[in-house]
Amino acid sequence: MIELYLENKVGAFMKKRSILLLTIMLGVFLFIGNVKAEEDRTCNAVSLNELRTAAANIKVSYVPGSNVEEYNEGGPIGVDTLPMRHLDVKLYNLTDRLYVRFETSGDKIGSEKNVLTYRNIGPDGAVTIRQQAVTETVTYTFKVFSDAYGCSTKTLRTIRLTLPRFNFYSQLDICQDIPDYYLCQEYTTYKVDGSTFYTKVDDYKAKLLAQEEKKNGVDLDDNTGIISKAVSTVSKNKYIIAGVIVLAGVIATIYIIKRKKSDL
Repeated sequence: MIELYLENKVGAFMKKRSILLLTIMLGVFLFIGNVKAEEDRTCNAVSLNELRTAAANIKVSYVPGSNVEEYNEGGPIGVDTLPMRHLDVKLYNLTDRLYVRFETSGDKIGSEKNVLTYRNIGPDGAVTIRQQAVTETVTYTFKVFSDAYGCSTKTLRTIRLTLPRFNFYSQLDICQDIPDYYLCQEYTTYKVDGSTFYTKVDDYKAKLLAQEEKKNGVDLDDNTGIISKAVSTVSKNKYIIAGVIVLAGVIATIYIIKRKKSDL
């Protein structure tokens, strides 16, 4: 009986010990799982660095659009009715781990219509935003985010891009022979009133004409300079020149007298 009693006691002890061991192992497993899950929800340094590297590869630029829109078609042509082109803002290297929110010249960032993802990438490999050219410069502010690794609250990168204004004056006939002049370029950051524009363009063309005349050897300023130097030289040597003239007169008189005597 004693042996049976001891055997039962040992069996019960071993059973409790096994249950305790299993409980401990399960607790450790759950603890490790919770820690791992917590890490996955945390924007750790390694994950953040990877995302910032991906964000650094994003490139933003703009190109003039190809279409031309006519304003007031059939009406009188003026500065406000000339053709106006658009600009295409291009955003390259956006991955499925990133998304971008943007604003233009003070619009509030966060609007759903101002969110760009890799699904917006076009056939050329870029996300394209069509910006109708206007008479004022426009600044785009892009902020790069990610939903990965719990980093959605981190701004990975901020990019700013300023678009120039469309220059209506570039379409006027007065600009056709000087398209590289800064006030005649299609897109520019300069803005002037009509009076100033025509004055500056006329002055620029006059300068080009003067340079061309000088190149061809008909520079009036150079001719004036030569005449001025000649007058100055005569003024400085006027007594010598007067003496030479008098001497020449005397010699001529003697020659004439001798000629008349020889004739007699």
